[in-house]
Amino acid sequence: MSPAAPNVTVYCFYSYGLTAPVQLSFAAADFVSDARPAVLYGNGDVTAPYESLAACRRWAAAQPAGTAPVHAVSYFGIVHAQLTSVPAALDDIVAAVAVAGAG
Repeated sequence: MSPAAPNVTVYCFYSYGLTAPVQLSFAAADFVSDARPAVLYGNGDVTAPYESLAACRRWAAAQPAGTAPVHAVSYFGIVHAQLTSVPAALDDIVAAVAVAGAG
Protein backbone atom coordinates (compact mmCIF):
# COMPACT_ATOMS: atom_id res chain seq x y z
CA MET A 1 0.00 0.00 0.00
CA SER A 2 1.36 3.38 -1.00
CA PRO A 3 1.09 6.52 1.12
CA ALA A 4 -1.42 9.11 -0.06
CA ALA A 5 -0.34 11.61 -2.69
CA PRO A 6 1.43 14.48 -0.89
CA ASN A 7 -0.42 17.41 -2.54
CA VAL A 8 2.88 19.29 -2.93
CA THR A 9 5.23 19.46 -5.91
CA VAL A 10 7.56 16.46 -5.81
CA TYR A 11 10.51 15.43 -7.96
CA CYS A 12 11.67 11.80 -7.78
CA PHE A 13 14.75 10.47 -9.51
CA TYR A 14 15.42 6.76 -9.22
CA SER A 15 16.83 3.72 -10.96
CA TYR A 16 15.66 0.17 -11.58
CA GLY A 17 16.91 -2.99 -13.25
CA LEU A 18 19.44 -3.97 -10.59
CA THR A 19 19.16 -6.41 -7.72
CA ALA A 20 18.01 -4.99 -4.38
CA PRO A 21 16.73 -6.52 -1.13
CA VAL A 22 12.94 -6.55 -1.07
CA GLN A 23 12.26 -8.67 2.01
CA LEU A 24 14.11 -9.77 5.15
CA SER A 25 12.81 -12.83 7.00
CA PHE A 26 13.90 -13.37 10.58
CA ALA A 27 13.53 -16.73 12.30
CA ALA A 28 12.79 -15.05 15.65
CA ALA A 29 10.48 -12.13 16.34
CA ASP A 30 13.09 -10.29 18.43
CA PHE A 31 15.29 -9.50 15.38
CA VAL A 32 18.34 -10.04 17.58
CA SER A 33 18.84 -13.77 17.98
CA ASP A 34 18.75 -14.20 14.19
CA ALA A 35 21.80 -12.21 13.09
CA ARG A 36 21.54 -13.41 9.48
CA PRO A 37 18.01 -13.06 8.14
CA ALA A 38 16.97 -14.68 4.88
CA VAL A 39 17.03 -12.05 2.15
CA LEU A 40 14.72 -12.03 -0.85
CA TYR A 41 16.05 -9.98 -3.74
CA GLY A 42 14.16 -8.31 -6.55
CA ASN A 43 14.19 -5.32 -8.89
CA GLY A 44 15.66 -2.06 -7.59
CA ASP A 45 18.79 0.07 -7.50
CA VAL A 46 21.00 -2.09 -5.23
CA THR A 47 19.95 -0.07 -2.14
CA ALA A 48 16.15 0.14 -2.36
CA PRO A 49 13.43 -1.94 -4.03
CA TYR A 50 11.66 -0.64 -7.13
CA GLU A 51 8.27 -0.61 -5.40
CA SER A 52 9.53 1.95 -2.89
CA LEU A 53 11.42 3.97 -5.45
CA ALA A 54 8.46 4.14 -7.84
CA ALA A 55 6.01 5.53 -5.27
CA CYS A 56 6.12 8.82 -7.16
CA ARG A 57 4.49 7.22 -10.18
CA ARG A 58 1.59 6.12 -8.00
CA TRP A 59 1.41 9.58 -6.42
CA ALA A 60 1.32 11.22 -9.84
CA ALA A 61 -1.68 9.10 -10.78
CA ALA A 62 -3.42 9.80 -7.45
CA GLN A 63 -2.70 13.52 -7.15
CA PRO A 64 -5.95 15.51 -7.60
CA ALA A 65 -6.19 17.35 -10.92
CA GLY A 66 -5.10 20.97 -10.74
CA THR A 67 -2.90 20.48 -7.68
CA ALA A 68 0.88 20.41 -7.36
CA PRO A 69 2.55 18.11 -9.89
CA VAL A 70 4.55 14.99 -9.12
CA HIS A 71 7.51 14.40 -11.44
CA ALA A 72 8.97 10.89 -11.61
CA VAL A 73 12.10 10.29 -13.66
CA SER A 74 13.57 6.80 -13.84
CA TYR A 75 16.86 5.49 -15.15
CA PHE A 76 17.86 1.93 -15.98
CA GLY A 77 20.75 0.19 -14.28
CA ILE A 78 22.24 2.96 -12.12
CA VAL A 79 23.28 2.17 -8.55
CA HIS A 80 21.41 4.32 -5.99
CA ALA A 81 24.50 6.05 -4.63
CA GLN A 82 25.83 6.77 -8.14
CA LEU A 83 22.79 8.50 -9.61
CA THR A 84 24.35 11.96 -9.35
CA SER A 85 27.50 10.65 -11.06
CA VAL A 86 25.60 10.03 -14.30
CA PRO A 87 25.62 13.22 -16.38
CA ALA A 88 22.09 12.81 -17.80
CA ALA A 89 20.61 12.20 -14.34
CA LEU A 90 22.56 15.06 -12.80
CA ASP A 91 21.37 17.38 -15.58
CA ASP A 92 17.75 16.38 -14.82
CA ILE A 93 18.23 16.98 -11.09
CA VAL A 94 19.88 20.38 -11.61
CA ALA A 95 17.08 21.39 -14.00
CA ALA A 96 14.45 20.41 -11.40
CA VAL A 97 16.22 22.42 -8.70
CA ALA A 98 16.41 25.43 -11.03
CA VAL A 99 12.66 25.22 -11.75
CA ALA A 100 11.82 24.79 -8.07
CA GLY A 101 14.08 27.70 -7.13
CA ALA A 102 12.48 29.95 -9.74
CA GLY A 103 8.98 29.36 -8.41
